[in-house]
Amino acid sequence: MLKLPAVRKQLQHLEEGSPLDGILEAYDAACSALERFRQNLDGGDPLIAEYETVCVEIEIDVLGELSGPSVAPPRS
Repeated sequence: MLKLPAVRKQLQHLEEGSPLDGILEAYDAACSALERFRQNLDGGDPLIAEYETVCVEIEIDVLGELSGPSVAPPRS
């Protein structure tokens, strides 16, 4: 989650099987695809803009989920 450094510690403390597992996998796949598109397509290709939007929307979803009680890190 390189674009979310403010919550990196929270993400590292998520338990296996967290509700965020799927969305984090989707984010990884979307970011990887975006990087490939940036390397292989013309900068004005609409696919690049679409995947930039997808990545931002997923980041917003992750931040929203982290603010909820279901994935809060354990208290020490």
